[in-house]
Amino acid sequence: MVKELEKARTNLEQQIKDRTKELEKSYEEIRKNAEELRDLIDIAAHELRHPATVFRGYANILLEHWDSLEEETIKDALLKIDSATDRLTRIVVQFSDTSRIERGKMDLSYSETSPMALINNVFAEAQGKGYENELNIKPPEEHGGIEVDADKLKSVLGILLDNAVTYSPQGSAIDVWFEQDDRETVYYVADRGPGIPEADRERVFERFYQVEDAEHHSIPGIGLGLYIARSIVEAHGGWIKVEPRDGSGSVFSFGVSNSRRGDSGRG
Repeated sequence: MVKELEKARTNLEQQIKDRTKELEKSYEEIRKNAEELRDLIDIAAHELRHPATVFRGYANILLEHWDSLEEETIKDALLKIDSATDRLTRIVVQFSDTSRIERGKMDLSYSETSPMALINNVFAEAQGKGYENELNIKPPEEHGGIEVDADKLKSVLGILLDNAVTYSPQGSAIDVWFEQDDRETVYYVADRGPGIPEADRERVFERFYQVEDAEHHSIPGIGLGLYIARSIVEAHGGWIKVEPRDGSGSVFSFGVSNSRRGDSGRG
């Protein structure tokens, strides 16, 4: 009887220890999620403040001085409002995309498309954004079609191009090209910005991560674009990375299989 009681006590103590560890783990996860939520709220509040300020400021100017404003001044104000609207839209889309990724709701719709068409479509949209950089396309002489979710890969290219423009000096060149073999297609976006420190090159694809050095710290952003880009590429079974560019700047590249049935692992 004593041995049975001792065994029962030992089992109960072990169960209590196991349960305590589970509770500690759950508490740590809750604490981490709470911190991430606070960070998310802080980031959202900070990033939304800018377009809100632009809307209010220029709307007040137009309302109070409409009759006395010159046409060029009105046009400039409307362009500023339009630019702030684009920024607000990007923020909302990035939060929405991140939510779908976190919930495992990012479905891919595969179709055959031209890899060059993806670049052309992104560049066509870029023409309306008023970029002050020289955008260069370097097409290969020959290439075949690829089986991908064209809209989502176009989003990846758009994110990388926006990122390159954001961190590059005005007027500097940004080069976009791709290479293709029998197995995969690899896209490249190269800029002449400050580059990314080696210690940050893996982490820039993490959610909410932002490079903290002096050259990057003053640049606005919520730290979701590259995270979304990586998630889309990896959902295709592909890879994405960033490397230093000769001279100065960065080269972002990502590879996807030419076929939905294939696998891309060159990176």
